[in-house]
Amino acid sequence: MADTNQRRFKRTDSFNFLDYVVLDKSGEPIQNGMGRTLNVSENGLLLETNNYLSQGQDLMMTLGLHENTVELKGQVAHSDTPKENLYCSGVAFKKVDRRTKKTLKKFLQARKKGRSK
Repeated sequence: MADTNQRRFKRTDSFNFLDYVVLDKSGEPIQNGMGRTLNVSENGLLLETNNYLSQGQDLMMTLGLHENTVELKGQVAHSDTPKENLYCSGVAFKKVDRRTKKTLKKFLQARKKGRSK
């Protein structure tokens, strides 16, 4: 059987707290909440929340990565039906600046090596 995983970047299991704001089509905030990541890669994450997030919704997120926080903009790629009253949404990052990308990459490399920093 062929491998059907077509991701460009490997997902790393990582439980990090995240604050998010849902934006409307004009970029205005319409909802906010807290969640946690289940996994993270260089171009997206899997987010667990108490609220359903619709495919195509834009988000502004503040993600805690150990001693650092990063601001990310993303778009919901998919959302799954809830289990235990929690929703899982795949979020693809949009327009990640160089500094944020460097911080994210450093975090992922450390996680891959099994270190916490």
